[in-house]
Amino acid sequence: MTDNKRLAFSIIQFLHDQLQGGDLSSSAQESLEVAVQCLETAFDVSTDDQSLAVPMTLTEIFTAATDKLPDQSQVNNNSTPNSVSEDQRAEAERLKTDGNDQMKVENFAAAVEFYSKAIAINPQNAVYYCNRAAAYSKLGNYAGAVQDCEQAISIDPNYSKAYGRMGLALASLNKHTEAGSYYKKALELDPDNDTYKTNLKIAEEKMETSSPCGSVSECGSVSECGSVSECGSVSECGSVSECGSVSECGSVSECGSVSECGSVSECGSVSECGSVSECGSVSECGSVSDCGSVSDCGSMSDCGSVSDCGSVSDSGSLSDSGSVSDCGSVSDCGSVSDCGSVSDCGSVSDSGSLSDSGSVSDCGSVSDCGSVSDCGSVSDCGSVSDCGSVSDCGSVSDSGSVSDSGSVSDCGSVSDSGSVSDSGSDWCRCLSVCSCSVSAGVVSDEQPSGPAADVGDDVWRVRGQQFAQQMQQQNPELIEQLRSQIRNRTPSTGNEEQP
Repeated sequence: MTDNKRLAFSIIQFLHDQLQGGDLSSSAQESLEVAVQCLETAFDVSTDDQSLAVPMTLTEIFTAATDKLPDQSQVNNNSTPNSVSEDQRAEAERLKTDGNDQMKVENFAAAVEFYSKAIAINPQNAVYYCNRAAAYSKLGNYAGAVQDCEQAISIDPNYSKAYGRMGLALASLNKHTEAGSYYKKALELDPDNDTYKTNLKIAEEKMETSSPCGSVSECGSVSECGSVSECGSVSECGSVSECGSVSECGSVSECGSVSECGSVSECGSVSECGSVSECGSVSECGSVSDCGSVSDCGSMSDCGSVSDCGSVSDSGSLSDSGSVSDCGSVSDCGSVSDCGSVSDCGSVSDSGSLSDSGSVSDCGSVSDCGSVSDCGSVSDCGSVSDCGSVSDCGSVSDSGSVSDSGSVSDCGSVSDSGSVSDSGSDWCRCLSVCSCSVSAGVVSDEQPSGPAADVGDDVWRVRGQQFAQQMQQQNPELIEQLRSQIRNRTPSTGNEEQP
């Protein structure tokens, strides 16, 4: 360990000398200072400990050692083909031929072994490296192919086949720009080679389509990005997190999680995501489907549809959506408005308001809502409770109970309800008077029996007349059917009381 500390001490001294030289940029100086601190910590040494100093500096030791090595030109001369005997060259050629035979039968691993043996005998033959590069490419070892092509080109700069195979290896590594330059060099050396022309054309087409990005797929994670924009698709990613913005994407699918994004906008579809959370806003999306949960979002607006979600919670607002369906629960939302339909939900609770919706159906319960207004129909709900007001709805049917509502008004029809209780205005009386109005087309001169008998003024008669006239105008065929049914049940004598 003492020798290692002495070596580390010498390296630290060398780095200090470089810092004092004054020829480095500020960033380079900072890097060296960090390196010194790391070495001192790793080897537990300090420049103050002169017991670790050696008589010579690291530079002097290096110079003395390299002076003993043979000159590089002499090394190259010793490796020239002239130093290889005729028998060795013949053996190397035989091994190359054996490698070629293995390539023909697609035994690429064996071919690599034969070419490697040929190179060991005659390392200055460019053909051997180029042939081994072809075998490496067949095995998918494109990095090895690139290295062998570089070696072949260094031996013979005019070897066109080495440039062509270098281009193929780089193209397989998706380095189409570099591949194109090597194809061009290959064509300069062999202008009539159709293969090089075809490969160059393919590389140029790949360069044109590679930007902006066509797709980002099968990524482990995409994190801390400023923006991801104008992409065709982003799929099968583990997680996408802490992005500034994701915009104008064709589709985002099969993601583990999308979290802490500034905004996600103008996307074609977002599907099969584990969770979408803590987003600033999600807007103008075609559809959001098959998500585990959508939570803590500022706003979700202008979406085509939101379906098959486990839960949608703690959102500021959900607006201008085509439809919201098959959700486990929708809770703690500021407002849900201008939706085409809300259906098959487990529960909708603690919402500020539900308005301008086409229909609300097959819900387990709708509770604690500020107001529900301008809906086409509300049907098959378990219970509707604690709502501020329910108004301007086409029909309310098949509900278990409607309770604790502030007011329920201007509804076309209310049918098959289990109970209607604790409403601010007497909905039951309205229904009773309206039933009498429909039966005759006008309100009877007599007070209606039952719940409306104690009205005490003409308010309910006026409302009944208005309702009957409205129904006569909107659906005369239905009114005629009701009248026909009433006539069939009416006794033949004219002095009987009207039903």
